[in-house]
Amino acid sequence: MQAQVDRQLVLHLMDFLGIPYVDSKPSPFMWDGFRLTTRNFRDEPMDGSDLLHEVGHWLVADPRCRTLLNFGLGEAPEEFGLSKDQENLLQKDERARNGMNLPEPHEDEEEAADMIGFHLEQLLGLPFEKNLGRSCPSVEDFETRLNIVRDNFPHLFDQDGIALCFKQFLGV
Repeated sequence: MQAQVDRQLVLHLMDFLGIPYVDSKPSPFMWDGFRLTTRNFRDEPMDGSDLLHEVGHWLVADPRCRTLLNFGLGEAPEEFGLSKDQENLLQKDERARNGMNLPEPHEDEEEAADMIGFHLEQLLGLPFEKNLGRSCPSVEDFETRLNIVRDNFPHLFDQDGIALCFKQFLGV
């Protein structure tokens, strides 16, 4: 059974971080190059845990990629039924990202978004362990993977990174 993450708390966190979002379905993309949609592809409110995963994407994305559909990562698994024009737009943004001489993004950034989402749950004092089943078999595996993310995205974990931001957000 998954632990519920307070959606409103995550929306407040997104406001605090300056992540633009809209609580409607503005396009078929989770990130439309300007803002995150907080509704899923069935047009239902996303739960807090899924929103934290999207916050993870925003945090790990190179700032230059924040103007690209889905941060230039291509089609998300849950995006289906895209028109040819929408597919072309995604491909155009993937090519733009490739032209930025960034490391190959797909698996590293998806993994990082997962681990950061779980880490955010952990920092909020939530029982994140109950949500690990989606991508980690154990807390030990999570810690190992999070350490890899720390190595690959050190700027998120330095003295000005996630933990300090959370202390400020929580008023600690």
